[in-house]
Amino acid sequence: MFWKTLHAKNGRVTKVKALVRSDRRLTVRMIGSELNLNHRTVHDILTEEMGMRKICAKLVPKYLTNEQKENRRNVCLDLLERIEDDDFFSNMS
Repeated sequence: MFWKTLHAKNGRVTKVKALVRSDRRLTVRMIGSELNLNHRTVHDILTEEMGMRKICAKLVPKYLTNEQKENRRNVCLDLLERIEDDDFFSNMS
């Protein structure tokens, strides 16, 4: 019985992941309606299983990956270099 329940849960998680990846603007109720699941079940899958939260009507991961952090750092460093090399900014001080 336990394995059937676990398998069913994994199947629901997979379906929710696929639907969210196809359109991150979907609401919890829309996902529940599409997959014939209770909105509380969908909410639990999104927050507990997938580690997501809602920001500005878009579902996003809670934490940045190491690759995303490194990319963000590189972009910031690049912008700082551009500002230091730009005559416009050097004349402001």
